[in-house]
Amino acid sequence: LPDPSPLRPTLHEHPERQKVNSTLGYPLTRTALFALLEGLMRLSSGRDPERGYWVRDYLAIMRHPFIKRLRTRSGKEGRIVLHLLEERIREEGRPFFSLQQLMELLLREEDRGRNEAFLASEGIGFEEAIRFVEEIHERVISPWGKVETPRELASCVKEVVRFVTAPFFSQGSGGLPPLENEFLYSLEAEVIPALEGTLFRDERMGQELLFNLLRRIVSVTRTPFEGHPLVGLQVMGLLETRLLSFERAVIIDVNEGVLPSHEEVDPLLPPQLRPAVGLPPKEREEEIVWYHFARLVRSSREVYLIWQSSIASGEGLEEKNVRSRFVERLLWEEERKAGRLLEEKVERVPLEIPSSCLLSREGLEKERERVRRFIVAKSSRDGLSPSLLNTYLQCPLKFYYRYILGLRPKEEVVEDVDATALGEVVHKALEEYFRPFLGRVFRPEAEEPERLIELFRSRFRMTKGYQALWGERRLFVEEVAAFRLRQFLENSPKEAFIEGLERSYSMEFPIGGMPLQFSGKVDRVDRREGLRIILDYKTGSVDEFTQRAFIEKIFPFSPPPDLDYEGLREVRRTIKDIQLPLYVLLVTGGVPREIGRTTAAYVILQDKGQENYFLPPKGLREVKERWVEWFEGGFLSILEYILCHILDAPLFFRATEERFCRFCEYEPSCHFAW
Repeated sequence: LPDPSPLRPTLHEHPERQKVNSTLGYPLTRTALFALLEGLMRLSSGRDPERGYWVRDYLAIMRHPFIKRLRTRSGKEGRIVLHLLEERIREEGRPFFSLQQLMELLLREEDRGRNEAFLASEGIGFEEAIRFVEEIHERVISPWGKVETPRELASCVKEVVRFVTAPFFSQGSGGLPPLENEFLYSLEAEVIPALEGTLFRDERMGQELLFNLLRRIVSVTRTPFEGHPLVGLQVMGLLETRLLSFERAVIIDVNEGVLPSHEEVDPLLPPQLRPAVGLPPKEREEEIVWYHFARLVRSSREVYLIWQSSIASGEGLEEKNVRSRFVERLLWEEERKAGRLLEEKVERVPLEIPSSCLLSREGLEKERERVRRFIVAKSSRDGLSPSLLNTYLQCPLKFYYRYILGLRPKEEVVEDVDATALGEVVHKALEEYFRPFLGRVFRPEAEEPERLIELFRSRFRMTKGYQALWGERRLFVEEVAAFRLRQFLENSPKEAFIEGLERSYSMEFPIGGMPLQFSGKVDRVDRREGLRIILDYKTGSVDEFTQRAFIEKIFPFSPPPDLDYEGLREVRRTIKDIQLPLYVLLVTGGVPREIGRTTAAYVILQDKGQENYFLPPKGLREVKERWVEWFEGGFLSILEYILCHILDAPLFFRATEERFCRFCEYEPSCHFAW
């Protein structure tokens, strides 16, 4: 193995009865033990003197396998207590906590009864749980903030490691897994003595410098495995093969960047300066690696060189894995001897994936009777909302998770302003701002925008998101929102009669022989130049509509006959959005004369308050008869298709477009995500 990364999967995948001897040194940085130490260093470094520890770093420590394996003093599983603590942290919703504040979450009087009941159901006493968390804080977290010298850091590492590994060595636990035992030995035998034995072990230095010193020592530490070199399969690094010959050698990952390895250019000692200070050039190091590689190949009776030739997607780029220049050199030497190309000697081995691993369906099977009961109950109770229908149009599986199963995303700790919460604040501020003008003409030039800004700020400062922000970030969010709201007022029509604000509408339609109630809450309804304009505020982006799209695509469109995935995608591609036309139908009550003078638009607050119309007012005047005709026939048929698809399609299909999965809260657990 030129690189030690595949060691664990290699050992895991070898035949069970095959004896294996591994002499490859495994980097200590890749172990779970160092991951815990790294997490603790990051937690300590990120501590704010005023606010405490960053909650994400703290939760990462509490979720670590070594910490979750700890037990309370009576031998109960400590992970139960840690789970309760995490739930309380999420409920509190703050991004920073001191250790004292974390303890107060469990001790808080209003939650104490609930906490005690939960712990009692698991057989854990409340005081025992409190002592368990305190002990983790005292033995695992707090010592890192007190280290000032390498000797103290070594002592801290030693005590923390011995504390977290103690459960593995208690009676009847079976001890650490074999590999973890080796990693623990390397830490105790090499890393800690290096800190204790250095000449500056008692010199005081900054915490970050100490932590970087520990990281540096660990980065050059390899865990050696000792075995019997004459037994079974030998798993080795390239340097371990020196002076040895084999019947059969298999060298994997013979890719450029792995063999030879890629090293970053040192800005303090560029390659051109190395000879000047008596250091060998980089080319010499590469030649040494080539020598060991070529000697192993030529001294073995049978050799397999394996490399990847796949294309890996990076951050917006695609990167193709290519075979090593060492392979090219060997191949060229053989081709020169043979006097011809030898590409046929390269065998391409495809990755065979069993069909059982592939999804055999496009979605989840639908319990139609359950869906029908939900739709009927929802219709009679609240009415079917445009957002419910839009959710299904974008992703039937999301509709299933949210509405049928009632699943709610995991509550996350608020660290920044949530877009939905900020949108609610903006909606409330706009409603309060326009409320005095309800039933009156609003002229923006006659009004001061500062009243709207102050309404937004007063509401925003009462949210969790505001409390989670700090200093300049609060100022930034407030000022950006204020700037957007000023732009919105500056670009508003010079005169508009405000007919309605945050008003609810409902209407009943017979769909598939079943009367269903539809309802919606409209942000604002204006009257301008003889037309009724329905407005819906949006703080994010939406699909763009055009008059041409309505004439050429939407008006002549007839829903497909089949209730399948492609049919739903076709409807989605054509109409894009069900909310605005449904608002028109609800506000007008389906009266043709009112439909002929009513249109709807999204107000894009992030784009100077531009109004994105489903059909612009000018277009409405030009195609008024088609507009009314579409609502009397075409739109109702689309609405009926969507409802029939919800009720009678065989499956809850995947998202109709890939982008809907990108920021979906259900994507991590959805097997059908793009």
